[in-house]
Amino acid sequence: MDPSELIVPNWVAPKVVRAFFTTRNGGYSLGNFKSFNLSLTVGDDEKNVFKNRQKLHQFLPSPPKWVKQVHGNRLVMAEDVEESTEADAVFTKRPNTVCGIMTADCLPILVTNQNGDEIAAIHAGWKGLACNIIKKTIERFESSPESLIVQFGPAISQRQYEVRDDFIDHFLQLDEKYIKYVTERPDGTYCADLFGIARYQLEKLDVNLIYDSKLCTLTEEDKFFSHRRHNPTGRMAALIWIENR
Repeated sequence: MDPSELIVPNWVAPKVVRAFFTTRNGGYSLGNFKSFNLSLTVGDDEKNVFKNRQKLHQFLPSPPKWVKQVHGNRLVMAEDVEESTEADAVFTKRPNTVCGIMTADCLPILVTNQNGDEIAAIHAGWKGLACNIIKKTIERFESSPESLIVQFGPAISQRQYEVRDDFIDHFLQLDEKYIKYVTERPDGTYCADLFGIARYQLEKLDVNLIYDSKLCTLTEEDKFFSHRRHNPTGRMAALIWIENR
């Protein structure tokens, strides 16, 4: 994998905080998993996944703290992660400890503070957004919400993200203002804006330094895996760590 395959956040974060998003390119996997799949749970050949992970490690100070993502609202400390740990957000204050989550349409969110001594990675699918995975993560920071910096990674765009009535009903029961993040198509189906929902939740928490990649996983087939486009398919990673000062 060439470094050019990595997507570096466009945020204004402290230099001591390092982060990037992977793409689907530069690895060994085949078929729907071609080529840089990092997940061991989607049916890919494990030998190829391990080779991909070894390739990834050359860009990191330590192997990422991977968790079993379950579309919930549990946050864990990276240093407490074990192979069986279930969570959808990872937090740390320790240098050279890599927080990572995987996605293939869900919204990956990276968070740091302006001092560069607290970081988190969030897996934000609609179920996680609905049960406050963002709020749980932001409240874990000792820094004030106003001092936090957020980067959205590649995810499915509103135009491509068709949702059912249960999605709409669920969010409207939480807050009627979510209706502005749902649009009706000419054919009567509905689409939802994960980016907009996440931004709304962050701004309600007084987090306003938000950067958006504006990259769609479904339409950019040459760059990203998409669960909506192919199932099964691979997973990309969102990774963040603090360098030693």
